[in-house]
Amino acid sequence: MSNPTEVRLGQAEWSSGRGAATNLEGETPAKELATFLASTSFVSASPKADSHLVALTDEHCLAAEKFRMFSNRLASMRSAHQLKVVQVVSSVVGEGKSTVSANLAVTLARRPGEHVLLLEGDMRRPSLSRVLGIKPPAGLGEWWDRGAPSSGPRLYRVNDLRLWLLPAGVTDCAGDILLSPHIPALLASYTHLFDWIIVDSPPLLPLADAALWARVADGTLLVVRAGIPTKRLLQQGLESLDKAKLIGVLMNEAPDRDRVKYYDQYYGPKGRRHSSHTAPETKKAGQETG
Repeated sequence: MSNPTEVRLGQAEWSSGRGAATNLEGETPAKELATFLASTSFVSASPKADSHLVALTDEHCLAAEKFRMFSNRLASMRSAHQLKVVQVVSSVVGEGKSTVSANLAVTLARRPGEHVLLLEGDMRRPSLSRVLGIKPPAGLGEWWDRGAPSSGPRLYRVNDLRLWLLPAGVTDCAGDILLSPHIPALLASYTHLFDWIIVDSPPLLPLADAALWARVADGTLLVVRAGIPTKRLLQQGLESLDKAKLIGVLMNEAPDRDRVKYYDQYYGPKGRRHSSHTAPETKKAGQETG
């Protein structure tokens, strides 16, 4: 195993501190950063309609607009406190956290000058490849099985966006990987390369995997889909969260009447376009979620 306090990325080796990016010679090699990002592999996302990746397939729909509004809200939060690594989590399976993670990452990557890493942290039930419409590539699991070399796992650039994907890959050691000190070191290194790191986290229940990702996150976004978690399970999930890191609750699948009103206002009834994905609603942490 490599030294857990440092990870080598491309030609540059970075300390795991959260300060300014410097290599072991104390320099900030911008050219080496550019070389590293340019040397990553490319994947062509071709999401199916039922993937609901509206930020990529239907950017004029209401759901895509709400993701843009939320990305602007995240950016404004940075003026108050450090916010780069965002954990996207749900109480249970089936609330759409992976879809939200992908839409948020695509939306942020379209902001001027922003470089985004979408990290598939749900290693037991990975689904980002399905959402993106790509063949599952090697990722964290294969990197771990090779002994977690200091070169780090391979990243994949998505289409022509400033968006990179770190897949979960395949492994039987998800718990060992998440408990390893290599993960905090890896994330600390990536914070020097990317403006945003969106972690598609495992659900809060029934395992403790989400808590392990929370330790390296600056903020946690809770996704709730109406009718999926019972009130008891939602309460259990909220109790397991680090309240200091909870930046908001995203209510997945807003009522259709909001969508109709939006298109009547901007396009008129005859020009209305419909998305197969209902728009999310966002609430600040501590606000009543219903």
